[in-house]
Amino acid sequence: MNAELAVAGEERIIVPTAYRANYLSALKALSQTGRPEPLIRMLDYAQRWTAAIDWRPVDETARELDNCNAFLEPIIAEDEGKRLRMPGSTVD
Repeated sequence: MNAELAVAGEERIIVPTAYRANYLSALKALSQTGRPEPLIRMLDYAQRWTAAIDWRPVDETARELDNCNAFLEPIIAEDEGKRLRMPGSTVD
């Protein structure tokens, strides 16, 4: 998928750990019901999130990813009511 996005000049997509359950649920919805909308919405958010991260300064990037809840395990994120946040957002 990312190779095709790159060839088209589009932003690649990264699915961080905290968003993995959303990704798997969207794939399940597609395979079980044939509905592509959940996967499209999930990939759209992940692509916008990926584009919003400044990936150059490693230490700052790691801090930003942590602030976005990107490193949380899905079960912990769900238990704590935390979601993958857009950079700069203060809402979980």
